[in-house]
Amino acid sequence: MKKQFFSIAALLFWMLGFAQSDGSISITIEEIKKPGEGQLVFMLFDQEDGFPKEPTKAKYLGILSDFKSKATYVFEGIPKGVYAIAAFHDKDMNKEIETNFMGMPKEPVGAANMKGMGRPSFSKSKIRFDGTSESITLNFIND
Repeated sequence: MKKQFFSIAALLFWMLGFAQSDGSISITIEEIKKPGEGQLVFMLFDQEDGFPKEPTKAKYLGILSDFKSKATYVFEGIPKGVYAIAAFHDKDMNKEIETNFMGMPKEPVGAANMKGMGRPSFSKSKIRFDGTSESITLNFIND
């Protein structure tokens, strides 16, 4: 009887080890210059196509319309994978990054691992998410 109990317990632990639970990715933007104006758009891309300028091509999209000078958005239920992270301050609330005639953003933008001016690339802005929990802090570069 004792042997059967331990066999069943071992089997359950083994099965739990293979069960994949999805995790969360928390994105914080610090030093927002115009808090409460417009909305913040947070994007997770699982492919290069559309990154970072086309929110409709993001695998996951989050929007905050109530925020202060520091804001955090948490994506829940995110499976293990590779994601590039970007965000922008959508001041006119049209869910598009407004640009000038040269293609430079007129609204504040940021991406993971972005330290200065220049268009962020998918390869530089990606993280390898292990399916548990990840926290990323961004700063807008042109705010």
